Amino acid sequence: MPATAYQHILDNFANQHCIILGDIMIDAYQYGTIDRISPEAPIPVVNTTSKNYKLGGAANVAANIKALGAIPHLLGVVGQDTMAALMLQELQQQDIHASNIIIDTSRPTTVKTRIIVQNKQVIRLDEEKIHYITQELQEEILQRTTQLIEQYPIDCIILEDYDKGVITPYLIQKIIDLAKKNNIPTLADPKNRQFYNYNEITLFKPNLKEIIDATTQNIDIQNIQTLESVVNKLKNILNNQIYFITLSEFGIYVSDANSSTLIPARTTNIIDVTGAGDVVVAVAALCLKSKTTASNIAKICNVAGSLACEKMGSVTITTTQIVAELEYYLVDKNIQ
Repeated sequence: MPATAYQHILDNFANQHCIILGDIMIDAYQYGTIDRISPEAPIPVVNTTSKNYKLGGAANVAANIKALGAIPHLLGVVGQDTMAALMLQELQQQDIHASNIIIDTSRPTTVKTRIIVQNKQVIRLDEEKIHYITQELQEEILQRTTQLIEQYPIDCIILEDYDKGVITPYLIQKIIDLAKKNNIPTLADPKNRQFYNYNEITLFKPNLKEIIDATTQNIDIQNIQTLESVVNKLKNILNNQIYFITLSEFGIYVSDANSSTLIPARTTNIIDVTGAGDVVVAVAALCLKSKTTASNIAKICNVAGSLACEKMGSVTITTTQIVAELEYYLVDKNIQ
């Protein structure tokens, strides 16, 4: 199938309403140089030359939904601190509504700070609390989700789980039930603490490490049958519609009721994988409205994810960028 045949799928991204519920964070970057060893310990001293801050986690998914031409509705929890203020300012600049972000004074805004030297990450510092949010906050999030569904023609709901405490077993079940009641597709980007709570999801998107950690099964990616066997077992347990396993440089393995296949990755020069999964889940969510095949979604996502990996830090990808690379990718990999 030529690249032009995918155009209608990308055109359908425009003006979709998408709820993104999950762990909101700031991705902070400190760039510097190393030219000496500390006299205090045998460790290098990084002289900081610049800093920047980007939307991370569920906020980065929302930013990508916006960049792809759709309308994000972001729900989550932040602290009452300077990082939250910075995040709200960045959301405003990108014209992403922040009215459903809740402040919890008992926890800080999650911040991941990466120290970068010569385009390589040398260390990461995480500031976070990962205990579950209170039942009161869970009920407020559920109420706000219900209100959004009543107010807007919601096309999809993304559960963006970074295991920072916003996504709870209770919320997962309630949101899935609410989505089914309103005939809204759901996507889950899971972490291990809630892995087996994601039942009857439309599209379930773990990566290879998350599959191995959750199932404790040995998977040899060179022998795809080992992955196929594990996914078949998960089908019997979770009853999700589409299993969408991201495999980094090996591509995406997709499996649904009709078929299972490995869609190879686009050849690329990987600079940084940060946020690539956020790009993939945003693109996959917006593809669902076209009711195209899971393998077609994977082809588009492979291009989008690889484009994100070609830049340092969390980035947003546009449909124009995807279209520009899709034809080369299909020809290079001899994909129909």
